[in-house]
Amino acid sequence: MNKPLSILLLSLAAGHASAAILLNDFTTFTENFNGFRGTAETVPTNFTAFHQDATPFHGILTSGSSTYNAETGFYALNDNDSLSDYTFGARTNATNGFGTLTFQVTNITGATISGISFTYDFKQFTGSGGQSNLNFRGSTDGTTFSTANLSGDTTTGVTTGVAANTVFADPIVSAKTASWSSPIANGDTVSLRFEWEPVTGGVRPHFGVDNLTVTAIPEPSAALLSALGLVALAARRRR
Repeated sequence: MNKPLSILLLSLAAGHASAAILLNDFTTFTENFNGFRGTAETVPTNFTAFHQDATPFHGILTSGSSTYNAETGFYALNDNDSLSDYTFGARTNATNGFGTLTFQVTNITGATISGISFTYDFKQFTGSGGQSNLNFRGSTDGTTFSTANLSGDTTTGVTTGVAANTVFADPIVSAKTASWSSPIANGDTVSLRFEWEPVTGGVRPHFGVDNLTVTAIPEPSAALLSALGLVALAARRRR
């Protein structure tokens, strides 16, 4: 798992891991969730998982080989074509199916940054007769989450009407991008979370997030200074 940025462990919440990603330069933090096994103990240490279901963790579901599991909650969704590739997933329902995966990002670059860019993969492993969404939301206070300050792919709906109650031979995969577009002062923290949201009735699918990247976006002045520094360095080398 590639994690070039520093990670600061902050606390434990409800028995699940919680931490902040420290943006101390402009390299990219990556989380591929390959250590997750559908248990509370294997939630990545820089994330907090919450689910309304009283029994929220249900182990591994593998494309092409697992039997459909109708239990509501979190799953490690495993791609049968690459058994080391795991997705942080969940199954929703209408009454107690809402789940979240939350992480915090702290700017310690020494200067204000203009925002944060994110990429991630949306993956759906089972068929659905009802609509569910994977939402991406942000917060400045860690309590109220919305699309304010976010742009890009903030809501992705599952593919419905395809082989409900069955496990796909291969997951449906789509690449997503999003950005936090408000300046973040040095030392400030923003909270982000993925939400598994039930929308309409019917059979619910297993779907989730994989291959998350987090990168600080420098202020234009910082980017210009960096570019000028590279030009000056190249000029000195030519002498």
